[in-house]
Amino acid sequence: MTQPLPVELLADLHAGVLDDEHAAAVRRLVAADPRAQAVLAALDATVADLRAAPVPGLPPEVAVRLDAALAAESHRGAVVPLRRGVAWGGAALLAAAAAALGIAVASGPLETAGAPQEAPLALTAQDLGEGLDDALGAPDYGPLAEPGALQACLATTDAGAVGEPLGGREVTVGGRRGVLLVLPTGELARFRLLVVSPGCTTVIADDVVGR
Repeated sequence: MTQPLPVELLADLHAGVLDDEHAAAVRRLVAADPRAQAVLAALDATVADLRAAPVPGLPPEVAVRLDAALAAESHRGAVVPLRRGVAWGGAALLAAAAAALGIAVASGPLETAGAPQEAPLALTAQDLGEGLDDALGAPDYGPLAEPGALQACLATTDAGAVGEPLGGREVTVGGRRGVLLVLPTGELARFRLLVVSPGCTTVIADDVVGR
């Protein structure tokens, strides 16, 4: 018996993230698979429903973070992170379509609410820029997520001089545990990466990356 096409693969096909050769091969399989055709039809219907739904306003703080993320991607000329963003949107669409069809879709890293925080990202003081993708837009402030802790940290350093952090991530730098804060610099596609100790009593590393 032919194995059914994975629903995630069909979502990738629908989102247009497959290369031409791979997409053509999947379409040939879809032509002989009524179940796959039903999934794609459900995705089409979900897209139509979403387009017809009213679009909520974008909160200003979200707009700032989105602008910063797009500036960073533009500076790096990255393709994979942008495709990853498409895949995230496709996954949300897939969940809605799967619900309409009664298909169970395995949950992956997309689950955030109530999920355990990721393990600290290991960096060195010389490669702080490697943590930008993970920290930009992320809310993983670790111990600084406690009420008032982040604001107190910003107040005791010059970290808040330009604006609010654009994201955070628990990291280790040279084996020392800390929190990486992505801070605006006031310049397009340039970010200050500041790593402070969990109690914000010590600056572990500090660098500016970007153009």
